[in-house]
Amino acid sequence: MQDPKIVFLALLVAHLLADFPFQTASMVEGKKQGHPRAYVLHGGSHLLCSLLLLGLFLPSSTIQGSTYLFLLLLVGLHLLTDWGKERLEKKRWLPIWTLFLLDQFAHLACLVFLSALLLPDFQATLTTAYIQLSVYHAKILATLAIYLTVTFGGGYLIRFLLTQQKDDDSETQAPADQQLSLFNESSTESEQRLGMYIGWLERILVLTALAVKSPTTVGFIIATKSIVRFKKMDDPRFAEYFLLGTFLSIFIALLGGLLLLRVLWGEAALE
Repeated sequence: MQDPKIVFLALLVAHLLADFPFQTASMVEGKKQGHPRAYVLHGGSHLLCSLLLLGLFLPSSTIQGSTYLFLLLLVGLHLLTDWGKERLEKKRWLPIWTLFLLDQFAHLACLVFLSALLLPDFQATLTTAYIQLSVYHAKILATLAIYLTVTFGGGYLIRFLLTQQKDDDSETQAPADQQLSLFNESSTESEQRLGMYIGWLERILVLTALAVKSPTTVGFIIATKSIVRFKKMDDPRFAEYFLLGTFLSIFIALLGGLLLLRVLWGEAALE
């Protein structure tokens, strides 16, 4: 096979097709139950999609025996990753969304690694790429530190401050029906978890918007969140907590965004 970039892109498209539109609900359920037939069908769809795309964009590759060995190895690694994900999901060690992201990351890593092996001088190319990337190590680590601090650390701080506010309100004997649903004992764990995920996503989006110097996107994020909660704004208590939590979240994200601009662009300027 020639041109690792074309190989990678063709296999990536094949992966996306086979893992999403062509993976039926019965395949997903069958894999959860550990049925071999589901894995065979899923692996077969990956193999077929890969062969079709390689045949379309790299016709000469389909007449090489090494191509089929390469694809069998790729499909085998894919199914092994799926099997591991299903086992971890049953043990409930990690949230489902985390397992999904880890699963897709593992598939992508396999595609990148196997495609890179096709390079004429893989080791020399890898060494050169690492040396070139080392110039940005400090920026990469600083960016990760900012995202993690703002997204997760900011979430802990906001929950602490809102909880303290709730306790203060309880001391003044505010009516129970005026309490924010986030702190209502009747609110389900899934509802509280969903609110936490929304906060994470909100701060990630604000950070990213500032990093690419698009401050207007921040206004869009706030407007979208407000529209979704519009009907609940009739409750004064909910509105107060909602605004407090939103402003805290945006403020923390703005501070992190300004720092991120300094790290990435050398100045905390949006123009």
